[in-house]
Amino acid sequence: MKISIKTTNVTLTPDIKEYLERKLESLKKFIGADDSAVAVDVELGKSSTHHQTGDVFRAEINVFEGKKSHRAVAEGNDLVSALDGMKDQILHSLRNDKTKKMTLIKKTGSRLKQFIRRFYKR
Repeated sequence: MKISIKTTNVTLTPDIKEYLERKLESLKKFIGADDSAVAVDVELGKSSTHHQTGDVFRAEINVFEGKKSHRAVAEGNDLVSALDGMKDQILHSLRNDKTKKMTLIKKTGSRLKQFIRRFYKR
């Protein structure tokens, strides 16, 4: 998994980088930790330098695995809350994709089993 981090109007401190890496650990369960074909682009930033209060921090993630891509964007009043929202959204997207894949496998297996049972009646 190749991770690239981009910041806009905010400095990336070692604490924030460590927090982000801990949050990205949960993605490995869905996409495979040692798959080098997976690219993760993370963009952290402040939406404007003029505003000081409200949802001014933004966290954005794009996950590319083969032909599939997943995207999540979250805004918050601080960078940590934006990162938490981003992680929740991307996990939801990845979980739905995995569920669809497993449902398709089960459905195909069931149809194959019914097809075989037509020929071998006891």
